[in-house]
Amino acid sequence: MYQYVYDAALSDKRHHLALTAIENRLTDLGIQGRIDRLSLFKNVAESIEEGVRRGVTTVVAVGNDDTVKKVMDAVPQFAVTMGVIPIGKPSKIARLLGVPEGIAACDVLSARLTQTLDIGRVNGHHFLAALSVPAGAVTLDCEGQYRVTAPPRGPVHVCNMTPLETLLDEDAAPIHQADPSDGLLEAVIPARRGIFRSGEGGSKTVLNLRRLTIRAERPFTYVVDGRSHSAQRAEVDVLPGRLKVIVGRNRLFRVPT
Repeated sequence: MYQYVYDAALSDKRHHLALTAIENRLTDLGIQGRIDRLSLFKNVAESIEEGVRRGVTTVVAVGNDDTVKKVMDAVPQFAVTMGVIPIGKPSKIARLLGVPEGIAACDVLSARLTQTLDIGRVNGHHFLAALSVPAGAVTLDCEGQYRVTAPPRGPVHVCNMTPLETLLDEDAAPIHQADPSDGLLEAVIPARRGIFRSGEGGSKTVLNLRRLTIRAERPFTYVVDGRSHSAQRAEVDVLPGRLKVIVGRNRLFRVPT
């Protein structure tokens, strides 16, 4: 049974035709289901919990990246599969998952090609793609075993997949593609002069980690799946295999062969 979680912005009449076409296509494919519309006063986790009690096994985020992040924060608590129907911008998470916008996403849902992915976590909040520190001298405490101080020119990326903010062009390849199913995060750090240079064409050091702490002398800005935060300390770790998600064949992440 499917549950569709609609972004609050989709109540605008300009989305009426697109939603009608999507709902008709879902009916044709036999995967129509319960519809919940987000609002300021509606808790996503409670809505999904109610759906699960009624037999829901697949929860679909209908909207942009913000909608996907709200649903993704909740679904790891339940034994459900997540899907995406992207409507509106930005929709970079859907692009990473290989899901086209609008009505074409219905066919991806119907095909049910699934992947079980890791989720990153920073200061208690989940992320799917990456955490980035745009600039500033920060220190990475790596699994309590060693420390690396990044050069101030930045940026530093901690990737589960690839940073959303680097997907500037629809046809451009991601700057770094991590494997989101290996139980590890990849910290990508600009190399200082004389430090090992990676073989991927750039001057950088790549560290495979399960957990790390990013800290600085002053509060720094970091970006998590497109959203900015500020802190003086960021506790980061990975939750292996916590998200089962429906993907398309044009997904932009590495998986084991």
